[in-house]
Amino acid sequence: MILVTGGAGYIGSHMCRLLRERGLPHIAYDNLSKGHVESLPGTPLVCGDLHDTDLLTDVLLAHQVRAVVHFAASIEVGESVADPLAYAQNNIGGTISLLQAMRRAEVRDLVFSSTAAVYGNPDTTPIPEDHPKRPSSPYGFTKHAVETLIESSEAAYGLRAIRLRYFNASGASPEGDLGEAHNPETHLIPIVLQAALGQRESVAIFGSDYPTPDGTCVRDYVHVADLAEAHLLALDALTRGVTGAFNLGTGTGYSVREVIETCRQVTGHPIPCREAARRPGDPATLVASDTRAREILGWIPTRSDLEQLVADAWRWHQAHPMGYVAQEPVEAPGPAMRRSEINALKRSAAACFEAHGWTLPPDPKWDVTDFGLGDWRREGLVLVNLAEEPEYCEKLMYAQRGMVTPAHHHRRKKEDIVCRWGRLAIRCHAAGGGAVALRRNGSQTVVEPDQPFVLEAGERVTLVPGVVHAFWPESDECIIGEVSTQNDDVNDNVFEDPRIGRFPGILEDVV
Repeated sequence: MILVTGGAGYIGSHMCRLLRERGLPHIAYDNLSKGHVESLPGTPLVCGDLHDTDLLTDVLLAHQVRAVVHFAASIEVGESVADPLAYAQNNIGGTISLLQAMRRAEVRDLVFSSTAAVYGNPDTTPIPEDHPKRPSSPYGFTKHAVETLIESSEAAYGLRAIRLRYFNASGASPEGDLGEAHNPETHLIPIVLQAALGQRESVAIFGSDYPTPDGTCVRDYVHVADLAEAHLLALDALTRGVTGAFNLGTGTGYSVREVIETCRQVTGHPIPCREAARRPGDPATLVASDTRAREILGWIPTRSDLEQLVADAWRWHQAHPMGYVAQEPVEAPGPAMRRSEINALKRSAAACFEAHGWTLPPDPKWDVTDFGLGDWRREGLVLVNLAEEPEYCEKLMYAQRGMVTPAHHHRRKKEDIVCRWGRLAIRCHAAGGGAVALRRNGSQTVVEPDQPFVLEAGERVTLVPGVVHAFWPESDECIIGEVSTQNDDVNDNVFEDPRIGRFPGILEDVV
């Protein structure tokens, strides 16, 4: 299992796509502050903060992660100049939390997403990996600091790490369904293409007096699909004992004016531009020496020709001019609930609770959960919310023999499921379908995906986000307790069955 931090981001989502295509089990971890859940079809996602060391540890252990690909970071140079402390807290502090979690879970392998910004203004071009590190922005400084921490952790704790310093990530998936969608957008190629779409009046050229052939900044552009491939090669290289830093670029630089002209040719639009003052922290030229990556990792970029990557990006922007847009759930195929049947089920639940010593609070908040599949009488539960706060929820649930929850996982919730009365069967599996490590009655247990287990009255199991599970009574009636912690009140149930849809509604009985 591979954990991808920042997996819902621009490069992380392409990495998850590649892992899916290669059939490699993986799970994404992202707080969705910048990422897009819509970019991860088919990839389980845990919504969590990088500073939550306990949650990271739980996820690493539960899913038996063997390697981490670490993309999660703040990345804007100008923003880092305006708020350097926030960048240090997120990029450095977040990585410290991740490294601590990896130590706890005994995960040794790490591929780190670094940047050419660690070099600052280079003395030579193309830039080799052993070039002095003189970052000219707080962003570059945070990445250099993290690299130093990783090297120290290799010496102290036995970490095995590859640090990939890529230059200007660009392009979009060849299929046109994944691409850049930053808000606000600060990267050159999507800004130019937004102007081609008429979303911007013009493109600002920040600085025209640099010591370059046409006076504008020169950058080495590398296709995001090629970057994803490099991370996969790095994971393989770690198993062979390869560690260290590698540049990811093409060895060819293009100026801002050359990029704009290429976009004009690809799109067929004139794309007006205007000159503006330099941005703080921007080096004149950043072009990679990619010899080490080619010779040691075997990495050969195949889509990083400027015209090709602009064409791929243009395909994305034409198809998604507003970026990712969340899709509404489909209408559920199940029948509507009848009020009389709901009330009868509530009475059965209340009688069962009372018979077994569970006193409900005054005016309890009842709910009949429908999962939008088939008949709700079988695929549903009766529940009472005993306590509900932003980061804590306690429920008491009632189920009759024959009812079952569809297989699902939570993006945010960590939950304790307790069999309060009766017998409760549970089936679990980790992201990608493999075995899952969970805590059952306080003891760590590995559960295979095809081996359901039964909780007797008083027994409990603890599930972390991303663990797919379903449960059903093994007795005529069952009382189930659930205590969960979550980041917010967003309904984050993710069902394996794609037919899950909206609540089908309630039919009032005709008198």
